[in-house]
Amino acid sequence: MTPLVARFTTWRRCCLAALMLLGLISGRALADGQIGAAEVVVNNVTGTMATTHQRAVLRAGVDVFQNETINTADNSASRVLFQDRTQLSIGPMSEVVLDRFVFDPNPSNSAVAVSVAKGVMRFSTGLLPKPDYQIATPSCTIGIRGTVLTAFVSEAKATTVSVQEGQAAVSAQGVTVIVNAGQTTFVAFGKPPSTPTASPAKPPGIATEMDALLQTTPPGQPPGVVPPTPTPTVTQTATVVPLFGNAYVALNVGPTFSSTGKVSNSDLGDNAAATFGNGYQIGAEFGFPAAPGFDLNFAGLYTGGLSPNFTGGIAEEATGSAHAETFLFGAKVWPLQVSAAPAQAPTGWLGLQPYVDAAIGPSVNTMGELTGHAAGIPTGIGPGETKVQFAWRAGAGVELDTGIPGLSAGIGYDYLRLGNFSSTDTFNLYTGLSITRPAFNVNVAENVLKLNVTWHFGTAP
Repeated sequence: MTPLVARFTTWRRCCLAALMLLGLISGRALADGQIGAAEVVVNNVTGTMATTHQRAVLRAGVDVFQNETINTADNSASRVLFQDRTQLSIGPMSEVVLDRFVFDPNPSNSAVAVSVAKGVMRFSTGLLPKPDYQIATPSCTIGIRGTVLTAFVSEAKATTVSVQEGQAAVSAQGVTVIVNAGQTTFVAFGKPPSTPTASPAKPPGIATEMDALLQTTPPGQPPGVVPPTPTPTVTQTATVVPLFGNAYVALNVGPTFSSTGKVSNSDLGDNAAATFGNGYQIGAEFGFPAAPGFDLNFAGLYTGGLSPNFTGGIAEEATGSAHAETFLFGAKVWPLQVSAAPAQAPTGWLGLQPYVDAAIGPSVNTMGELTGHAAGIPTGIGPGETKVQFAWRAGAGVELDTGIPGLSAGIGYDYLRLGNFSSTDTFNLYTGLSITRPAFNVNVAENVLKLNVTWHFGTAP
């Protein structure tokens, strides 16, 4: 930044501060604009404006704005200085949203809200009253009652909060714990915070790397002592929850409404048609987070109560029963969790949370015996058959908090393509004769309205 630009920026900030102290401008005017500036930027750091969704490289001295998202790459870091002198240090591979900043002469109108989607950050409060500061992560909210704290959010959406100076109130699942200086609490996704314990003597590698990149002295160390930059191996070991931590098991049940394709049976002629009626589905699903807002899952489904009815020819008809056992592997996406943080929208399954999902796998389709009729008179029985078909599912729904820790409930819709159902080409007449005739077969899909309950569980370190 040139000396002329630096002088202009400094002059502008001084003018704004003077106006605020005189009460001549309101916090609302500042809430829609610039809220601070990047004080230090190391390597690859970007800022994305909420209004334009355009990502730009962040450099020291560049202003930052409300609702701007700051992203840091590997071996990169930044420190942001807000207008009230609050300092926000952001470590490598992190994403932080500057949700809200209002610096008003009237303290009751002031507010600072920051969301940490992933990575590590250190927060040092400025001039505003401590209750005006709020930090949110995918698994908890943090109320400031002191000066300095460090928060780390893992890929599994778990949060570790360590307080270096003052106090912090950490809340999740209706439980709040007070974390004093020198203490740490852990909050697994979908779980209440753990009881605060003494912070480890050695901070996580990613926090050490942040301090080294920003050339800052971690709280508790003698001034001027800067830890050496850790190797990439140290940085990569910051995960605190295993792969299947915060996994879930869901049970669902609901009615199904069948749709069928074109019937293939030459005996029934061109007017051949089929219906499979309405049935029911029960299922179970096991899933686990693979990335923020992205889960992988395995599902087993039983679709029963189907009533095949084939018609055509000259008043010919065949009726029976059918069912399917389907096994699917798929993915579920929670749009509000992918990049947004809790201060902007509910995150995780706490509160109302929409999702979309898709899955593929085999389906074991069974057609029972078909009873044939001609002009309403029973003529014989055609044995059904069981076959394995390729199936796929696409759906959407919402989940909401039940108020019971770890338990959510939801409603959803699935379109499930089961594949082909068919009988054999043998038809046993009631007269005792067995004849060969074209098999009855048709492709079937189910429209499923489901209710589900989900138990979320996790393993703390």
